[in-house]
Amino acid sequence: MTGQTEQENLPTKAVDNKNGKEVPESQWTKILRRQDGSVDFNRNWMDYKLGFGNPDADFFIGLEMLHRLTSNGKPKELLIVLVDYENETRFARYDKFRIGSEAEKYAITELGAYSGDAGDGMGWHRGKKFTTFDQDNNAGNIRDCPQYFKGGWWFHDPCYSGYLHGQYRTKENSRIWGVSWDPWRKWDVSMKYAAMMIRDKIRQDGSVNFNRSWNEYDNGFGNPDGNYFMGLQRIYELTNFGGPQELLIVLKDFDGVTRYAKYKRFRIDSEEEKYALLDVGGYSGDAGNSFEIHKGHAFSTYDRDNDNSPDRNNAVIFQGGWWFFGLGYHGYLNGPYRQESESNNWGISWHDFRIWNRSLKYAQMMIRNKC
Repeated sequence: MTGQTEQENLPTKAVDNKNGKEVPESQWTKILRRQDGSVDFNRNWMDYKLGFGNPDADFFIGLEMLHRLTSNGKPKELLIVLVDYENETRFARYDKFRIGSEAEKYAITELGAYSGDAGDGMGWHRGKKFTTFDQDNNAGNIRDCPQYFKGGWWFHDPCYSGYLHGQYRTKENSRIWGVSWDPWRKWDVSMKYAAMMIRDKIRQDGSVNFNRSWNEYDNGFGNPDGNYFMGLQRIYELTNFGGPQELLIVLKDFDGVTRYAKYKRFRIDSEEEKYALLDVGGYSGDAGNSFEIHKGHAFSTYDRDNDNSPDRNNAVIFQGGWWFFGLGYHGYLNGPYRQESESNNWGISWHDFRIWNRSLKYAQMMIRNKC
C-alpha cells in the first residue's frame, strides 16, 4: 500500500477549497500521485503496464494492476484531487470506473457520471485506449500526443482535456502544459499536485433489505452498484488468511457532515465461533469509537440469536444482523435505511457521532492490509 500525503488524507482532515466546499472522503487505493517531479513519467508501454515510481512520492500503480482492481470484484468509483500553485484544491469524482485488458489496450471501458468542482476533465477520454511513445493507440492523427506531451495517457485528438502524466513543473514554470486539467486551469497550465484514487461503491440508498437470515449474512448479499454486504465467510477469510487487516468506517449524516473511524486491527472468528468480533482496536478518527465495545461478541441474525441478552433477540428488534451485545449496540450499520424525513430514529446509527437513535445518510466499511 502507498503512503498518504496531506492532500490525500481526506478522512483525517477534510480538504476544502476557498469556497468552503468539502471534498469527499478519501479513497482507499491510490493509483497515481504527482507532487514533486521526482519520477519521470515519459515511459514506455512496459513501464506503464507494470507501474513505476516511489509509493511515498510520485508513482503510477500500473495498467495491469489497475485493470485487475477495476474489473474484478465490486465496481469502483474514481476520485481525482488537484491542487494548483495558489494552493486551491478541486476534485472530480466519477461514480463508475473500469479499465480494459491489455488486449483492449487498457482502454477506459467505463467512466460514470461526473460530480465535483474541478470540471469534467476525464469525460473526453471515455472509451479511449492508452498510448505511449512506443505504442500509438491514439484515436486520430492530428498530433503524436505522447511524443509531444512527454507521457503516456488515454489520448484522443487533439490529445487531452485532463492529463496527469505530463512533465512536472515548478511554480515558476507552471504556465505551460504538464500536469494539466483544462476545465479548471486550462490545458496549458500545470498543477502543483494531483492524485487519482479508487474505491468500492458505497451503501447509500436503502435499495437492499439488510434484515436477512444467517445463511444470507454468511454468503453475502445485495447489489454491487448500490447497497451490499460482502459476507461473513469472506470477511473471515480476508481477516485471518490475508495478513493483518485494518478497518475504515466512513459515515455521512443528512446535513452533509462526513466523519470516519479507523481501527489498526480488525479480525473476526470462524462460523464455528459464530463469526465473533475477535479483535478490533487502535481507534483513530473523528466519528467516535462506537465499534470497539462490540469486541468479543458473536454475530446475530433474526434466525440465529447469539447475543448475550437472556430475554430478547436484538437482531429481531433492530431488524438486521450485527455483533450485538445485551442492550443492543453502540455502532450499528446494518439496520433499516431511513430517508431524511425518517432519520430521527435508529437505523444506520453511530452513537458517538449522532447518538444511537439517529440514522445516517450513508455508511461504508472497508478493510485493507496494514501498510
